[in-house]
Amino acid sequence: MTTPVYEFPWEWYTFSRAKYRLQSRSQVASRPWLGGRSVYGPHAQLWVTELTMSQQEDPTRQEIAAFFGRLDGQAGLIRISDPTRLRPWYDRDVTPTRETFTDATVFTDATGFESGYLPPDVYVLTAADQGDNTIVLGGFPASTAGVLTRGDLLQVKPNGIPGNCPNLYEVMVGAASNSDGEIGVEIRPRLRMGIAAGDQVSLRYPSTVFRLIDDDQGSIEMTPPVVGNLGFSLIEALDQIP
Repeated sequence: MTTPVYEFPWEWYTFSRAKYRLQSRSQVASRPWLGGRSVYGPHAQLWVTELTMSQQEDPTRQEIAAFFGRLDGQAGLIRISDPTRLRPWYDRDVTPTRETFTDATVFTDATGFESGYLPPDVYVLTAADQGDNTIVLGGFPASTAGVLTRGDLLQVKPNGIPGNCPNLYEVMVGAASNSDGEIGVEIRPRLRMGIAAGDQVSLRYPSTVFRLIDDDQGSIEMTPPVVGNLGFSLIEALDQIP
């Protein structure tokens, strides 16, 4: 039976401190006669995160406690994004323009359409195999500089579905799109599974699948009358890779 993945609700993205990084795991042997160390690997690269939430009051405090209870400790799966990289740097740096409908009207709240951002999703242009460290993407604005910046995050969604397999990747070298809106990207970690042409790639709110690092995570420290403080640490669920 497939283990369900519980999405961390967006309204709870109220963090006071955050670490969200890619960690390499290598095998190391000392060289006592020659000095230094021999390093083999990395045998794995995985996302780890440590998040501290702002103070929470009821009913949110008790809802968060119930969410962690539902995970059943380390047995459960949780999907969560890096709260500091919810969009590519291009979107965070650009000044959008506002547009109206064709008859020059706007929405009832007096706002219009925002343009100038990257599309929320692009697509895989060329199939790639598990273990590859480059992917080719299409669907970007044509001939645009800096559409991806080193450190941007991408989430691959095979057939448009997030699924249980961790599929979050970090851009290693930024680049511009060509005249067809295409770009080749070096990524880490290496592809966790084979991907097909046409698979969706999310630029907004990219996330991956984690487990609690131990069964004590998510414990809320209460300050009377009803104020809660908590932090939690997660480790990517590599056991979900096919």
